[in-house]
Amino acid sequence: MPVAVCFITPELKLRQSQTPDMVEVWSRHSGIGASEMTVTLIPSEQQFGKPYAVISHLYLPSVWAEEQVTSLQLGLASALVDCFAIDESQVLIMTSMIESGLVVEGGREIHW
Repeated sequence: MPVAVCFITPELKLRQSQTPDMVEVWSRHSGIGASEMTVTLIPSEQQFGKPYAVISHLYLPSVWAEEQVTSLQLGLASALVDCFAIDESQVLIMTSMIESGLVVEGGREIHW
């Protein structure tokens, strides 16, 4: 259940040369399987303060080990850099750990 909700600046476009599958790129960079990964891209209307091309909220189940969390965070950052052809300084990722029972999928609470 790694879920990344990414707010992107309106002018940001995926690299046209390869039209990458962002989930596959994230999986490759993190070393974690893509079957449960989700990436949602939302164009931002306005941004004030310190500018970022991408601001991402990464949601992970609380059962992930620290090494896996690190791999997923850094892998997502690398995937965003690759897919949008931007500098890593333009990416901000904030990770939240989700406790068991706080996810509903298909009308059922998910427990781990």
